Amino acid sequence: MKRAATVAWLVAVVAWSASCQGPGARPGAGEPDVADANAASEARLLEAVRVERARGSADQQLAKPLRDLGDFYRETGRYGEALKVWQEVLEIDAATIGQKDVQVATDLRDAALAYRSLERTEEALPLLKRALAIRREKLGPESPGVALVLRDLATACNELDKYDEAEPLFKESLAIFLKAYGPNHEQVATTKNNFALHYKYRGKFAEAEPLYKAALEYRRATLGPDDPAVAGSLCNLGMLYLKMDRLAEAESLCREALAIERRRLGAAHPAVASTLTSLAAVCRRRDDLAEAETLLREALAIRQKVFGAGHSEVVAVQDDLAWLDYRLGKYPEAERAYKEVVASYEKRFGPDDARVGRALDGLGCVYRAEQRYAEALPLFERALAIYEKVHGPEHDSVATAARRLASAYQSLGRTAEAERLYRRALGIYEKVYGPNSSTVAWTLDDLGYLCRETGRLDEAEQFYSRALAIYEKVGPQGRSDVASSLRYLGIVRRRQGRHGEAERLYLRSLNMYEELFGRCHADMAPLLESIVYLYETENRLTDARVMQQRRVEVLEATAGPNSRQAQEELGHLGWICRGLRLWDEAERVLKKSLAAAEKRCGQDHPEVTGPLRRLGSLYLLTGRWADAQGCCQRALRITEAQADKDYEAIKAVCENCAEALEKMGLAAQARAMQRKAQEAAAKLRSKKPAGTP
Repeated sequence: MKRAATVAWLVAVVAWSASCQGPGARPGAGEPDVADANAASEARLLEAVRVERARGSADQQLAKPLRDLGDFYRETGRYGEALKVWQEVLEIDAATIGQKDVQVATDLRDAALAYRSLERTEEALPLLKRALAIRREKLGPESPGVALVLRDLATACNELDKYDEAEPLFKESLAIFLKAYGPNHEQVATTKNNFALHYKYRGKFAEAEPLYKAALEYRRATLGPDDPAVAGSLCNLGMLYLKMDRLAEAESLCREALAIERRRLGAAHPAVASTLTSLAAVCRRRDDLAEAETLLREALAIRQKVFGAGHSEVVAVQDDLAWLDYRLGKYPEAERAYKEVVASYEKRFGPDDARVGRALDGLGCVYRAEQRYAEALPLFERALAIYEKVHGPEHDSVATAARRLASAYQSLGRTAEAERLYRRALGIYEKVYGPNSSTVAWTLDDLGYLCRETGRLDEAEQFYSRALAIYEKVGPQGRSDVASSLRYLGIVRRRQGRHGEAERLYLRSLNMYEELFGRCHADMAPLLESIVYLYETENRLTDARVMQQRRVEVLEATAGPNSRQAQEELGHLGWICRGLRLWDEAERVLKKSLAAAEKRCGQDHPEVTGPLRRLGSLYLLTGRWADAQGCCQRALRITEAQADKDYEAIKAVCENCAEALEKMGLAAQARAMQRKAQEAAAKLRSKKPAGTP
């Protein structure tokens, strides 16, 4: 079940859970009080059922305590047990009061709710339709009881992405409730809440906001500010604001909702888990990945306890955690998690479910980050096809999938196809979110990058400038996007030859990152790379060295001291130090790069040869012939041991080795090494296609 849909029914019935604590219970009494109250309630309900069974009851006398027990199991998140109870109640109904009694309609509705809670909404639909037919016949078409089932049926259609079927059902339900009760009634508030959720799914945020606000205001006024139903409304409104880029308001509402639910429902209630995932989504948007992970792991523990491993509510949190691994650069972990999520969703919902599309999209992002574009492409294509089938061509999920697919096309050199998809995504986002949303700005950045990389610098500047203006309007929560956008504009300025402007943009971006994240953050690494490149272009090697040292520091802190990224950038730093004739520092840095490669890959791994060759070149330059020869010989041994020979590398290493041997006075060995270099060059020429220089 979708998170907001879960909240929709929790809002309507969760007051029962709070009442288990008794009229004199203190708000904030804590989880043990709730657990004890629930255990006592269950014992009383089971005893009532046992008494009726002992009497030999098999009619409505037994059905009554069973209904109370079914309510209890549903309210406390034990949905499988609730369903079994309601199935028994329906069997009793069929044997005692037939198929057309109003009570049967009520029991059908409760059984349908149990199915929906277990992600079996397709099985709930026929029960709700039967319940609706009974109530229309017995109670009349304008009865509030009919409106109640209409709302349930509309919400179920939403859960199955049948939005066109849901909307008229919501409208009819709301009209009946307004006529029966007027605007100030709980059923009106609940229907507005669920109708708002429908509009949010369809990207109609302006229509959703007043409905959510009306439901919240009514509940606060009638139930008090600390009621769990109020918490549900707060969280729903917060998630709408997240979609609308109003992050500060979204965070405040979700934190308020979480505090209420912890006090009133206990820390292990499924509503708490839902709100934790919502707050994590806000934290993720404002780049607080550490808090997002803490919140998600707490939610995962609750859902595993309530639903069991493999349930889609559990898998949904695992999906979110996989995305965090991706954002943190933990690509192997993210790939493994996403593959498990895809398999779980396909098994439960089939291959064309929107949740499958989302997980495929995430896995594609992992492959794209690892430059495995050919593997990412079919995942993005399949995700886009799923979203188009489920949501239609103008949904924001379609736009997101189109952006991802466009990025894969661009990486594979298919720029015309990429641009078409980026522009399609931009049009959808502008229609759904308006022209000044962060989502629009992200797509403008994409188009700016495409234009930049295809040499259309003036167009790139226009896209980036428009994106920057949007980010600056978003407010403090958009500052990391502002920092990124400043870097992108700086790259364009550098390529236009406007180096002074580029430097100012880069340094403004760096200052902003430092204010937001401190000295080390993963997003600083590409910015520092841009600054270093600018300084190297201007032959400002002293300035380049300072910034490259910062880049190494960032990568060691974020990717790890022995990561490939840190190792490669240590090599680059050594090269800059060499250009500045800082021989001792260059040697120390290059040795550190070699040690990182050895620790990560082992002494004889091919990735060790790069640091060895750089260190050997330094020794050649400084006249340390024996040290140079030792590095070159070791690099040659590792390279020649590979099944797929890199003859270009063999040639270069042999030439360096020959130079060192000649300087050491070992002429015969030097000539032998030169011959080996010539043999490698011949094999290299023979492997090249005809006509290749």
